[in-house]
Amino acid sequence: MRQAKVLSLVVIVAVSALSAGLYMKYSNLKEGWKIKEIPYNISSPDKCFKLDSDLNEISGLSYLKKGIVMAVQDEKGLIYLLDPEREEIIEKIKFGKSGDYEGIELINENEIALLESDGTISIYNIKSHKLDKYDTHLGKKNNTEGLAYLPSKNQLLVLCKADPGENLPSEKKAIYSFDLENKRLSVKPWLMIDKENLKNKLDIGSMYLKPSGIAVHPITGDFYIIDSVERTLLLYGKNKKLKAIHKLSSKKFPQPEGLCFTPDGTLYLSTEKAKDNKYAFICAYSMKK
Repeated sequence: MRQAKVLSLVVIVAVSALSAGLYMKYSNLKEGWKIKEIPYNISSPDKCFKLDSDLNEISGLSYLKKGIVMAVQDEKGLIYLLDPEREEIIEKIKFGKSGDYEGIELINENEIALLESDGTISIYNIKSHKLDKYDTHLGKKNNTEGLAYLPSKNQLLVLCKADPGENLPSEKKAIYSFDLENKRLSVKPWLMIDKENLKNKLDIGSMYLKPSGIAVHPITGDFYIIDSVERTLLLYGKNKKLKAIHKLSSKKFPQPEGLCFTPDGTLYLSTEKAKDNKYAFICAYSMKK
């Protein structure tokens, strides 16, 4: 009888495992889990602050100048200027019509780049208030969500959360480069993120891959990618080789969407409001010495 009960328990557990997914999902890995170190103590932020309800759907972050970080949200054509010390919105800049804005990035002291989910890139001049829009060969199916500035090449990096592009394997994610001289997006990806390679490194059977933000480190030149579903930071070197992976806390970051750096290497991470969180918020992390 005891053997029968044990066998029944094993069957129940097996069936439960199948119903939840046979393979261990990366999202079930514990907070702080990592492959190699990143130069930040992610489990211990310098500070976190909640955002005004206007930014419940915060989708992109960028450094503007000392003491000010810029943000955009999914629906309004507004640039939000945030003061992390005062923990408040200090200004709202109307730059265009409502749209699905996903990324923002400072190009120079006068120009800000903005990214929509359909691949459209806009460049807004802070002084003249002129807005120039550029269509690309990407569209809604690609769901472009991440935008970064690569100063060494004077290029923007455009991250696809969904379809990587025509005739490219769907299990990979693509990053394209946008040349700021000729205002054209590269035909071929600047980098492909290989999910199979990540799975092999992690030694797991299955994982989701939905990258939502990208930023170039101002000191090391490395670039960081944040994933909104797996809640991870991927760190790539200037040679485009994967250097480190760090698992974020699902409680602290239920839906991480944006990241940026200040010139001294301080990292800012943002998360949208989620079911279990009353507010969207941003956390700041000093770079390890």
